[in-house]
Amino acid sequence: MPDSEAKRKWIKENTVIFSVKIMKKSEADILDLLDRNLAKGISKNTTIKLALREFIQNHKEDIK
Repeated sequence: MPDSEAKRKWIKENTVIFSVKIMKKSEADILDLLDRNLAKGISKNTTIKLALREFIQNHKEDIK
């Protein structure tokens, strides 16, 4: 069943979508982590959010 017009409007007003280019050779460690977590049932989306939140927590003095 397709999303309602109200749901589509809410998503448009309350979310941000962006993409990241990851190089297969030089950033293979990142791709490996994403794939390993995906095999455990942890989505790439969740892994990235967890990593960003950990970064924020551990670098509070660097982020202004």
